[in-house]
Amino acid sequence: MTNFRNVLGKTSITIPIIQRDYAQGRKGDKVNEIRDTFLNTIFEKLEQNKTLHLDFVYGSIKENSFIPLDGQQRLTTLFLLHWYFTKKEKQDTEFLKLFTYETRASSREFCQKIVENEIDCSSSNFIKKIEDSDWFLAYWKNDPTIQSMLVMIDSIHQKFKNENFLNRLDNITFEFFELVKFGLDDDLYIKMNARGKPLTEFENFKAQFEQFLKDQDENLEREFAEKIDNEWTDFFWKYKDDKYLIDRAFMNYFYYITEMISYKMNKEFTRSKVTSFKSIEIIYQDIDNIKLLFKSLDKLKVIVKSFDILFSKSIYESSKIALFEKDINFLELVIKSGHIDRVVSIQKKFIVFMLINFLVDNEIDDTFKDFIRVVRNIIERIRNLKRNELTYTPNFEYKDLNKYLNLFLKYLNSNIYEELAKDNGDLSDKEFQHEKEKALLILSDNNFREPIYKLEDYKYLKGDIHNFITNDLDDLIQYSKNLPSIFNSTNDSKVIQAMLSCGEDAKLNKGSTRKVSARYFFGKNGYWEILLTAPNKKDFFTKFLNVYIQKNYNYESIISDFLQNYNKKDWRYYFVKYDEILNTNNNLSSDYNFFAWSNDFEIEKMGGKHLGAFHINPYIIIVSNRTQLSSLMAEKGDDNSYLYIEDEIEHMFSIENGWQIKFARKFGKEQREPLIKKFTLEETKSSSTYILSVDATKDRIEVAIDFINSL
Repeated sequence: MTNFRNVLGKTSITIPIIQRDYAQGRKGDKVNEIRDTFLNTIFEKLEQNKTLHLDFVYGSIKENSFIPLDGQQRLTTLFLLHWYFTKKEKQDTEFLKLFTYETRASSREFCQKIVENEIDCSSSNFIKKIEDSDWFLAYWKNDPTIQSMLVMIDSIHQKFKNENFLNRLDNITFEFFELVKFGLDDDLYIKMNARGKPLTEFENFKAQFEQFLKDQDENLEREFAEKIDNEWTDFFWKYKDDKYLIDRAFMNYFYYITEMISYKMNKEFTRSKVTSFKSIEIIYQDIDNIKLLFKSLDKLKVIVKSFDILFSKSIYESSKIALFEKDINFLELVIKSGHIDRVVSIQKKFIVFMLINFLVDNEIDDTFKDFIRVVRNIIERIRNLKRNELTYTPNFEYKDLNKYLNLFLKYLNSNIYEELAKDNGDLSDKEFQHEKEKALLILSDNNFREPIYKLEDYKYLKGDIHNFITNDLDDLIQYSKNLPSIFNSTNDSKVIQAMLSCGEDAKLNKGSTRKVSARYFFGKNGYWEILLTAPNKKDFFTKFLNVYIQKNYNYESIISDFLQNYNKKDWRYYFVKYDEILNTNNNLSSDYNFFAWSNDFEIEKMGGKHLGAFHINPYIIIVSNRTQLSSLMAEKGDDNSYLYIEDEIEHMFSIENGWQIKFARKFGKEQREPLIKKFTLEETKSSSTYILSVDATKDRIEVAIDFINSL
């Protein structure tokens, strides 16, 4: 065992031509972290006047010069540290002339010049002082070794500018291994370096983490070293890459578990810190965190298998919880994809962490299934509905993790329904009230459990069943049975017409704009969720489902009864009577049954979610479909869509009190007069434009068809 000064007291050190450039001063996130970690470790040991051991440095001694086979990077850094402190403390630097580089002449010259020349280490811009020196040659900046040395010198200066550690540098030791004494020579160097590959991130991590664990507890270090090369590797082997390495899979999991522990510890934690070894050291200073990491790695086989036991994809299965995903093994997604949010969302990470914390010490039981169901429900309901969107956007964010991790982990081994039923401060917030309502029903009668679970696991509800919850068990069973059969239907128009027959609340108000007084969504296959979970619609859905059941699940019967007994000729009458309004319209780029409303008859069915796309008035859709003469003209923006009949009608569109009609120029006075008289057309201020008024007792569609057929 020796140190840098002792080696130079016996022999010079020559970095051979065959060696690569100095790399510890390169720029880049990974190298920056390695450099910072190394210097932080050196600082800590020197400050405490403790020994820092750097393992083996070995090579051959030829002509009284040591030529390192391994250890070049560490030796160069030690050279720069000794140089810095001897200059800073104005001590003799003569011994440093015995260290030289043979990789390039410029590298050799640079090492000589910085030793020979006076340098002011107190300067605030230390590196610029060196580069501006008359002995510094401009072309040296193209030498990668010199570039790296300058970066390292700057880092050393920033770290140690207020310290005088020259007399403590001998505390940095290494094993000096001379190859010639063991019958080895340069052939070994050539063979070893033919590989030409630096240590992988995984190899560096293992070495660093083992050393960290050793400082914490040697038993933990031994356990990690043994298991990382045996049973843990056995588990990750099936996730190996095309080079038969498990590095990425293991590190994905390690960074994941570290990240989640960090958010549990600290609500100010940011994701960028998780790969910083300094952060890793802080996180695992807590022995309990190391134990959770180790126990989770021990139980990974069990945890992976638990997903098939606990979860279904998008449908209700007895004793399982639907996750509404095609791939429900979230742990495997973590292992395979790591930090890719579009693959592993924060919701998925949260569920995995709950499973890990439970299964490291317990086996799955019904109480835990209830717990994880409530977790699923809560994180699904933390969401937003944006102004122009017809689907929810998840709003469960990283800033929420600290709160919810600690909250749910507190009740991990409890009966969550019993806890919800209490007047418990933690679980009495507004977000838990719906879960409390369900818990009280289940605790009062276990027969409520299955219909509640069936509704919760329906793809359009995802745990939010507030519009369908009832303390009438028979009704709840009927709702859980019939809701999927209704809204899984591809016949959207009949479903909507049947709902409208039961009330105006069949539509969802999506707000007004500068152009229109309101926008309404009526429902669409694949988009029912926002309607079924909308607030304040419980009474409506109760009425609709009860009517649906009473009418033997027959839409036509519901619609027929409505039309026979409804005396108004308002928008609702037309929507229920005429299928064309709600059938998919191929003239629109996207038809979501989304309507812009100026008044009940000046309506535009939107092609998409805004009026920037083509839109069509639903009443002219019907008239166009039921006459052979007219052509339907969709419009964009503020313009009204209209009907067009060549040489006769330039435009005809729906207005609040009837129809506005503009005759074509070729349609002469003798042709117009009989029509004006027959239909009592009212002339407007615009040339050739008339109003065809429609009595409130008459069907405006029939009036329009009669008019067109009279042309």
